[in-house]
Amino acid sequence: MKIFLIKYLPLFFLLFLSSCLYDNFTVSTLKVDDNFINYYYARRNKDKLPNKSLIIYLDGSAYCSTLGIMSSYNSWEALTLANQFNEELSDKYDMLIPEKMNINMGEDFAGDSLKSHANTLTNRIYASVIVIDSFLNKASYENIYLVGYSEGGLIIPRVYNNIKTKE
Repeated sequence: MKIFLIKYLPLFFLLFLSSCLYDNFTVSTLKVDDNFINYYYARRNKDKLPNKSLIIYLDGSAYCSTLGIMSSYNSWEALTLANQFNEELSDKYDMLIPEKMNINMGEDFAGDSLKSHANTLTNRIYASVIVIDSFLNKASYENIYLVGYSEGGLIIPRVYNNIKTKE
């Protein structure tokens, strides 16, 4: 029995890990000219009804998806703070996470110099503003909080200044 557990425990762990992370997220894509921007939205209450408060999480500048790195086996190899934030956040808040421009969920683009060079501060701000503006045109919240980690925290004032005058 010990040998069975030792041999197959990592496999069960990977299956469990890959099947439970970000399960509450809906993935959407915006097309902008020749580019695309994914974003992830979670209605966090048990009845799947929108809450009155929304948290918008902006992640750092790592050369991977804002959610982390997914392997070719659809299991997560690396996670960002978005995962822990998602797990610890109260069910009283819905959550929106804009992705970096032209990056797929779970993508590692560290070895792709074109995507790395295109992942500029200006493009991060632009992608976040486009996602937030588009999302909020279809949703209504009483309270909206911008939360950022690392470069995500750095761009919050610029993102806010770009969306504060919009309806």
